[in-house]
Amino acid sequence: MGAWCREHLGAAVGTVHWTVASSGVVHAVDLSDGRQLVVKIRPAEQAGRVAESRIVQGALADAGFPVPRPVGDLHPLGDGVAGAEVRVDGGAAVDARSSGAAASMAGLLRELVVAASEVAPAHVELHEPWGIALPPEQLWPDPPHDLRFDLRVPGGEWIDDLASGFRTRLVAGSAGAERVVGHVDWRAEHVHVDADGAVVAVFDWDSLVRAPESVVVGQAAAGWTIVWGRPDPHPSVAECRSFVAAYEQARGRPFDDAESEILDAAHGYVVAYGARCELSDSVTGRGPASTGWRDLLRARRRDGLRGRVG
Repeated sequence: MGAWCREHLGAAVGTVHWTVASSGVVHAVDLSDGRQLVVKIRPAEQAGRVAESRIVQGALADAGFPVPRPVGDLHPLGDGVAGAEVRVDGGAAVDARSSGAAASMAGLLRELVVAASEVAPAHVELHEPWGIALPPEQLWPDPPHDLRFDLRVPGGEWIDDLASGFRTRLVAGSAGAERVVGHVDWRAEHVHVDADGAVVAVFDWDSLVRAPESVVVGQAAAGWTIVWGRPDPHPSVAECRSFVAAYEQARGRPFDDAESEILDAAHGYVVAYGARCELSDSVTGRGPASTGWRDLLRARRRDGLRGRVG
């Protein structure tokens, strides 16, 4: 990484403050010229969509949205591709179980959808969520977002059956629907606030898509409470519903029946994907033991999400 920074950022690495690895690797660095950055390394096959997301990320920064500003361009690094952005320190992830958190998180997402849909250049296509974009015969992304997951481990057939139904509804409902720009990994751990609750920055901009607004909200509702490492991070069905209701309040109007159908299907598909990943970890032992996604999938199968969200 040091040679990459010298070549593409024009300065040597002085200090590496921390490194986090998941589906990619992120390094927080101080450069010899005083700049404080993060360098993100992703799989090479993600280069196209990451480059497009960075264009919109930069436009949002110009518009004043609380987003780290990209620095320079993407360039190869090892077997992957790397890019830098301004490091935003301070603050902590939103406490999704605090009073008013659903309204704050949903309202901020609505602000993002409006701002991003206005500033995203028309030539930047962005990708569509897997539930819409995958070929009809392909239920899950291949490879998955993290190579540790095996989405074919036995015992997940009930998940596949539910996911197939959600996909059928999602694809049918989304055909011809107006697209907006949105963030589909809208989790509490990606929204950092200060001690007074003011937003310091929103992170993980690789997750920008063009999709129907109801798809963006359905996927966000599926995981908005999550901060990995905190107890019981997954939302309940009631918390998913409260997020949707808060978004409708921020939007100024409820989703109509057709939009609600798309929202519910998007929510179900992404919960099922999480359940499949979770099952893989439990079978292979490659990740933490959890039943949160499967519990949520069973709960929404029983209760439905459209009680204002099923």
